[in-house]
Amino acid sequence: MTNLKLDLSNKEVRHLQLGTGRIIGQTETQVTVAFGGVHGIKKFPYPTAFETFIEMCDPVDQKELEDELGRLQQFHEQVRQMHKVYAKNEKLKEDKAKTKKR
Repeated sequence: MTNLKLDLSNKEVRHLQLGTGRIIGQTETQVTVAFGGVHGIKKFPYPTAFETFIEMCDPVDQKELEDELGRLQQFHEQVRQMHKVYAKNEKLKEDKAKTKKR
């Protein structure tokens, strides 16, 4: 996992269907939002919810969040590339071992 650089605690957000709420909890994989009225408290996957159906109410907070999401996407892409290199190296090792057995 990555370290969260952006503290979303107590920030106001807008959900496409549930309306405006306030973030009351945050982990590396989820945010908890308190909505008014009948909607109550809801948990959403982080950062997926902010890529699809939740946005920050404050434009400055939204920009900071977009920057954070960009960093997360870069990190995940680096991890994917490392996995590809690892898999390729493992395949080469297997092929080399098979060649030695012949």
